[in-house]
Amino acid sequence: MSNVVKEKKSNLLFDFLNAVLQDKTDYMRDEDGEIDQENAKSYSQHFINNGLSQYVDTILYANEMNCMGLSDDMHFRYLINTIRPAKRRRTKWAKKKEADEIVEMVREYFQCNRTIAKQYMKVLTNEQIKTIKEKMQKGVKNNGRVNK
Repeated sequence: MSNVVKEKKSNLLFDFLNAVLQDKTDYMRDEDGEIDQENAKSYSQHFINNGLSQYVDTILYANEMNCMGLSDDMHFRYLINTIRPAKRRRTKWAKKKEADEIVEMVREYFQCNRTIAKQYMKVLTNEQIKTIKEKMQKGVKNNGRVNK
């Protein structure tokens, strides 16, 4: 029996994404053409679709895959065989905007859910939002008191 241990990659999700976008390496199958169960467990359709949505030329593929109910193997097969390999610049992924942070402050201030907080945002004035921001700042002294 061989003492060789298969090294598990810590960033296998990024390897799957890179395979779809550039190098077309089949991480889903082993040398015999069978599905590699260990790698298949690491596959995330959500992550891959999110990664594809960061590029203009692949965003429509991501949208189409979100509408399908495919298995992980079929999802990977379709993308790896459909998307043309190209050198794409590595860019930072989209993050939350400041507006989302303000909605979270309004939600916490009024103790309501996100949907209602967004509705409140439509009727609040800039001055009221500024006041809420000041009151919701944690760890900042406000009139001699520390907000918690």
